[in-house]
Amino acid sequence: MNHNNFNDKSQVLNNENENHSHFHYNNIIEKKSINFVDVTFSINRNVRNKTPKDNNFENLTTNWQQISGIEVLANEIKQGFATMAGLLPNVNTRRLKANVNGSYAVFLDIDDGLTINEALANPFIQKYCSLLYTSASHQKEKNGIICDRFRLVFQLPELITDIELYEQLIKLLIATFPNSDKACKDASRIFYGNTETQILLLNSQAFLPYEWIDKAKQELQEEKDKQEQLKLEKERQKLERQNRKLTNNYDGEFSS
Repeated sequence: MNHNNFNDKSQVLNNENENHSHFHYNNIIEKKSINFVDVTFSINRNVRNKTPKDNNFENLTTNWQQISGIEVLANEIKQGFATMAGLLPNVNTRRLKANVNGSYAVFLDIDDGLTINEALANPFIQKYCSLLYTSASHQKEKNGIICDRFRLVFQLPELITDIELYEQLIKLLIATFPNSDKACKDASRIFYGNTETQILLLNSQAFLPYEWIDKAKQELQEEKDKQEQLKLEKERQKLERQNRKLTNNYDGEFSS
């Protein structure tokens, strides 16, 4: 399939020789002033093309290393290595949601319902998406369907360490792209690389705006307030039932 509007860097990246060299890539973003963000991701070289070293899936539990830069991430994906948005304290830390220190990015997995050409033409993706690459099942039969399958990576303008806030951000993006996999909802989710992937969009300067973080904070607080109101209402109803029961018991004693 021929996809137009490919970023020049993505074409170069698809053809260049892969290597394991790491570098720090400072990305300039704008809020009230210019800030420098060293965007970091997690990768695991103990698995390649969904096959863990020695076929031991325990190798995916630890050995998560940190790399810096969206271009480095794209190289690691093309080499087939597993990636993760969440950052762990060290390579010996087990990959658990509770162990994630934070994240600089959100990954979305598109399995059906949105073509690559549609994604590349989407204004939101053009403006804010840092990386679009095909997944291992792209244009292959899966659940009886052959279609475009790919991932979107959105860099965040700051490190998000609040798990609830991060998951609220994912909810916002899934609502924006309802065809994305709703199971990919936390920072400890594994995204397998593959050596046949196509890098179709690579924009190191693209970040989700701060307004999205503010919106996620607002919606998260609204959800918490709603839950607190429901809790108080349940307690009020419980107390009302108890008072009614005491009143009925008192009336029964008095009438006897």
